[in-house]
Amino acid sequence: MKRLLCSCLLIFVFLMRANGQSALQLKVYSFPKTFPEKYAFDPKHAYAEMLQQKRPKGFKRSVYERYAEAMSYQKADAFTEGDMYLNWPEMENYLNAIVRRLAKTNAAYSNMTAYVKRSPDMNAFCIHDGSFFINIGLLAEVKNEAALANVLGHEMSHYLMHHLERSYLEMAKVNTKRKRNSNRDEVLSNLHQNRGREMQADSLGATLAANAGYSVKEGLGNFYMLLQMEEKELSRAQNTDRKLHADDEEGIVNDKDEKGDKVISSHPDLKRRIRNYKKLAKRYKTSEELVDEGAFLSLQKMARLEVLNLLKEQQDYRACVERAMTYYLFDPSNDAYVYYILEGIRRELFLHPKEADRPFITDNYDEDYYPLKKKGVLANLRILVPDTANWKNIVATELLNSDTLKRYPFVTWKGAFIYFSKLAKKRGIGECYLTMALYESDLDKRNSLLDKYLAQEKILYREYAKTLQQNRLTESIRGNTKELLLANEIAFVEDHSYGYHYRRILSQSNSKGIILNINKLVKKEFPNKELLVYNDLEKENFSKAMRYKQVMIAAYAWNQAKEQVEEEMDEEVDAVKVKSDNANEPTTIKRKVQTEEDFYSPFANKRSKKNVTIESDQADLFMLNPDIWKVFNSEKLYALELLNVVSFTDKTQVFGSHMGWAYLCLPYIPYILLQDLYFRVSFGSNKYSYQVKYYSFTPTDKKYTNWYVAETVHYKMYKPYLLSTTYDVLHGRKSNVDSNEKD
Repeated sequence: MKRLLCSCLLIFVFLMRANGQSALQLKVYSFPKTFPEKYAFDPKHAYAEMLQQKRPKGFKRSVYERYAEAMSYQKADAFTEGDMYLNWPEMENYLNAIVRRLAKTNAAYSNMTAYVKRSPDMNAFCIHDGSFFINIGLLAEVKNEAALANVLGHEMSHYLMHHLERSYLEMAKVNTKRKRNSNRDEVLSNLHQNRGREMQADSLGATLAANAGYSVKEGLGNFYMLLQMEEKELSRAQNTDRKLHADDEEGIVNDKDEKGDKVISSHPDLKRRIRNYKKLAKRYKTSEELVDEGAFLSLQKMARLEVLNLLKEQQDYRACVERAMTYYLFDPSNDAYVYYILEGIRRELFLHPKEADRPFITDNYDEDYYPLKKKGVLANLRILVPDTANWKNIVATELLNSDTLKRYPFVTWKGAFIYFSKLAKKRGIGECYLTMALYESDLDKRNSLLDKYLAQEKILYREYAKTLQQNRLTESIRGNTKELLLANEIAFVEDHSYGYHYRRILSQSNSKGIILNINKLVKKEFPNKELLVYNDLEKENFSKAMRYKQVMIAAYAWNQAKEQVEEEMDEEVDAVKVKSDNANEPTTIKRKVQTEEDFYSPFANKRSKKNVTIESDQADLFMLNPDIWKVFNSEKLYALELLNVVSFTDKTQVFGSHMGWAYLCLPYIPYILLQDLYFRVSFGSNKYSYQVKYYSFTPTDKKYTNWYVAETVHYKMYKPYLLSTTYDVLHGRKSNVDSNEKD
């Protein structure tokens, strides 16, 4: 009877999966609509508290004030700007438990608080008040809880020994206006001190981990991981350099100056740190307390989903594919990894169609690092899994193809997409049908895939898919009239003898009045625009503010990609001209006039010559990123705009002009004794200027451009000047539209 029930349950699960009844979990976290009160830190109060503390000896109060202001506001900004996970108790409680365990021997620091940062990088750091910022990417990559604890112990050591504070203050003394380009000795001296502090943090961090019952030996794996990442980054950089210097007669003289690297690096050589940590591991032979590895592995799976979602959100599609492939090797049953591999490949090739026939993943690495570059990553998994000892744990053995070294399941980017498409169809992964449909240039095949996608019950982009099938993506929002103009807090920046200073307290107090005047102007002169102060929107509807931010970032990245494609086309034409000139053969260079359809649907002319007609209203950014269409459709937006105002003051002059000239006319003052003062009087200034910068993203306007930037700089930010400049900037877009329509 029990066997029968199990069999029925398995059949039921299979049918549910085949019919798309269960939604694919692509991420774990979503921003809350209301900003949680416990993350609303008051930077002014924190600033005042820091000034009441005892200042380190040898540093002026003015320098410490800048440090206090920067730290207080950067902490508050991290939460309000969407850099942190808010209200994720499961993750926060777990990490705080490790932090408390590490700090248990020092009651004075038991109030340290861990927060989870929305970053895919493998990093963590602790700031002045004991706030611990732990990247989600760190949890996604470390081997186990003990390895994680060793990293956190290292960062906690920096906090206990006040390294961050002293490094900031020491560099502030070095970075003066007079010495900005001639302070090499001072900079190197400070970097040397930083390297010493890294070694101190390694030692104390190991002690903290050992005292908490964690194995110090497990921390060694972190250093090896960092070393492997360093080698990969160097390989990518060398590969890029070789591409840039491919036509140079001498080529690349030196890929890397190893001695120079060590001189300018703020961290000690990793191999040296590994040797030191091995000694520490022998010293602390701890019998680790029982650690709940089940909890760690469960949270690590969540962290990996978040990392992949962040990389996709940040438009780093290559990194998304590489990480998803790595995770897939060890957990091939996870359908989310298949989705991110497919979607990452689709978006990467949409932007760079020429990569379709290049070796999968390895095309971005140097041949010295990966000799089998032309055979793709499956020829040797070193890029994905640098530690060969870990290969024995790979579960996706069908990709290893150990029976032959001549044939692999796939070699190119296009081959990888085809392979995982077949796998997605076999498993019935619903969201992957939309990815395959967007990749497909044949409209009949595309619509067939969309039918299968829409047949699923729980999908993310149902309305988008229906509109795409009707060939009306752009047409569906063309009638929208809402122009949403977001205004950031006015930034006040001063240039002093010691460098630039962002006056956040002044910005916070003066911004509201200035933006109020701008809002009156907008209502009177541009009634079709709705101005929202971004800082206020974050408090009213935090999730919506984050969506708008992501759309603007995606639009900017898209525009950059478009410019890169155009530059590559120009380079190809120039290369043909050079080749023709060298051959002394007359030739006519015919550059194809690239239409929007050609750019937005690069596969239409690349992959298929059959039935490739694609309507212009669906050939746009919406094809690359469906989330942008969802925002414009749901919010009934016609345009999403951003207004930035920066007030700049150069306060490097010591005296006024009359006092300065009087000083210069006193020949009896020894120049050598007052060299710094002489420089600041002679070359310093007391100038004022302000900049108004305006970004507009209007995806349905294809007559001129869907991404528009206007920038104006003027002298002194008086109210009439600022309003006049703002009017000119906002009106400039309208003037361009009108002139294009007349043409």
